[in-house]
Amino acid sequence: MLDDQGPGVHTVHMIVDFGPTSEPGDEGELEASGNLVWEQGEIELCGIGFRDEVEEGHLAVGDIFQTTEGCGDDPTAMQDAFDEFGPPTEGCVEARLGDGTYEYCALLPIDQTS
Repeated sequence: MLDDQGPGVHTVHMIVDFGPTSEPGDEGELEASGNLVWEQGEIELCGIGFRDEVEEGHLAVGDIFQTTEGCGDDPTAMQDAFDEFGPPTEGCVEARLGDGTYEYCALLPIDQTS
């Protein structure tokens, strides 16, 4: 959503329901990651995580975040990329669960009604 928290600050919704999934075996085998992609490059996201437990073969992975949220060594990298390049063209979410790897990338639609 554009300008959701003020001029130039956007809210991004990236939640994917993966399924069917394998059973994890133990909690140490659950990993999640994600990134935003622009033609000029990409930003790895640190807040992507599991939204629900594995339930009936499905797993919700992702996050809802504002572009001002910092991450890692460069806490302004995401907002800087939005300011310089505009909204990303694509968002990707990946989950590693036991021996299975699930990845989903899609174009990010923009809601300008906010």
